[in-house]
Amino acid sequence: MTIDELIRSVSQIKLGAHQLSQMIAIASSELQQQSSNIQALTRGSKTGENAARQVLLASKGLSDSTLSLIALNGAIDNFIQEVSS
Repeated sequence: MTIDELIRSVSQIKLGAHQLSQMIAIASSELQQQSSNIQALTRGSKTGENAARQVLLASKGLSDSTLSLIALNGAIDNFIQEVSS
């Protein structure tokens, strides 16, 4: 594999990671909104509040995944710069 092929390959990974991070960010936002809705509708219900909390935790997990993918893109940029020089 040549350097150019390697750069093309990791650039494809970067593109996929970017697209995935955008989709995950949207899903995280939607879950956060749903958590708020559940919380409002079930106020005073222990099981309802627990459900809202679990949905919010899932949203935060997705947010963490988005941050990891953004960090991956930065690492790929650094790698491409390094092998290109």
